[in-house]
Amino acid sequence: WKDALQWAERDLLAVQSEEDGVAEFFALFRVGDIHDKLGNRSRSISCYEQAYRLLPHLPNPQQVQLECLLLLRLGLAYFQNGDISRAFRHYEQALDLAQQAKNWRFEFAVIQGMEYAYRRLGDLRRAEHLQKQMYNLASRHHDQEYQALALIAKGRRFYDTGNVRKARRFYSEGLKQARLTGRRDLEIFFLESLAEIAHKQGHLSQAADFWEQALKVVREMGDLVHEGDLLGALGDIYLQSGQPDRTLQYFEQSLVVARQAGNREVEAGRLATLGQAHHRLGNFHLAAQYYEAALRIVREIGEKHMEARLLAQIGNLYDNLGQAPRAVENYEQALESV
Repeated sequence: WKDALQWAERDLLAVQSEEDGVAEFFALFRVGDIHDKLGNRSRSISCYEQAYRLLPHLPNPQQVQLECLLLLRLGLAYFQNGDISRAFRHYEQALDLAQQAKNWRFEFAVIQGMEYAYRRLGDLRRAEHLQKQMYNLASRHHDQEYQALALIAKGRRFYDTGNVRKARRFYSEGLKQARLTGRRDLEIFFLESLAEIAHKQGHLSQAADFWEQALKVVREMGDLVHEGDLLGALGDIYLQSGQPDRTLQYFEQSLVVARQAGNREVEAGRLATLGQAHHRLGNFHLAAQYYEAALRIVREIGEKHMEARLLAQIGNLYDNLGQAPRAVENYEQALESV
């Protein structure tokens, strides 16, 4: 995203020099969107506010939809930036606009944003009321995709309050809707959520089955990063269920995927995970090899926190091997790295 931001900012400077209001609007929106993804809330707000002032330059049919979208983005950005009153002011404006335009999908999106905000604020009564509105709106328009989105909100509410049985019921229903509509991203979300619930309840084989299903979909979509995460989750679950061969198989696959994706930090994390697995399985010398390989990478990329954690793990390993001087040496280095 950092590279994308550089290109987007160059495009913005170019269109600003041409004094093209429409092009500048879309360039500002793009820059604001990337800042959002990078977590730069103040900068995203600044870009969205500037874009909002350029709305009169847009053709009338586009104005209402884009104004509604901008108000929604501003509401979320202000909320995440801690300005609650401004956030809800923008949400309410967006909701009025969507209802006036009789655009139920925008109305749904705004209600979804408000539900998220109330749930994060701990106002579960208002969040529940909005969840019902979302589901009723989708049902009224016979839209299974939006019904699935409403079921995510319902499931999250029960999951967050510890009622995993009810959360599971809503997520299971949502999974059916996602499969009917062909929304693979929603299918993955529901499968992973059901896996987490099964894991939390101690049903390890069920959790593994849901994660295996999610892995199959992710592989079909070609998402290497997500594939690596799921392989890691499966490695963990098989380690907990006492299946060392499958544990190492999945952790080794996750390392291969990290290398294919070209992410050195993730590669180091996968090597460290393999080190931990071998350590727990009593393969101390193999564990040391993986830890040392991970350590070389984190030192190359300058990741100090990971370096400290790895040095502490290597210290534990040497302690288990009865090599106290080497254990102390690594512990001391870990303290220096923090």
